[in-house]
Amino acid sequence: MHRPIEDGLERYLKGGDRPEDLAEFHRHLAACTACRESVARMEQQARLLRALRPPEDVTAAPGFYARVLDRIESQRSRSGWYAFLEPALTRRIAYASLALILLLGLSMMSSDPFIELTPSSPEAILASEDIGEPVVIGVGQDQDRESILVNLVTHQE
Repeated sequence: MHRPIEDGLERYLKGGDRPEDLAEFHRHLAACTACRESVARMEQQARLLRALRPPEDVTAAPGFYARVLDRIESQRSRSGWYAFLEPALTRRIAYASLALILLLGLSMMSSDPFIELTPSSPEAILASEDIGEPVVIGVGQDQDRESILVNLVTHQE
């Protein structure tokens, strides 16, 4: 759409202006077929929109907007985070947290800090200083198998 049409289109579609005010608009319409077709389509749409206009101004009944807003508020779904703002739930969560902290503290205080090692436990075996001869692994596959077999057979409890 060309500049003269863009500048005068609203005034033309609204109507009521004098033809002298839109002289350049009409001259361009007479010369340009593309703009003439676009303006014709827009005139048709403007007529359809005017047909939809009510004959008189419509005003809402008193309290209409308040009722609409109340209905929107009542139908609005609340998010899951809203539950945490409830005082009863917040109190329950606080009590549950305190009970959990108390139980964890009591269990830590009542547990025996010393672990008794039996001679056959893996911790006792690893902590013992009497290891014996060092086993050489990595020399050859056959020798590695023999070393591991010897260690398993000679293991004493």
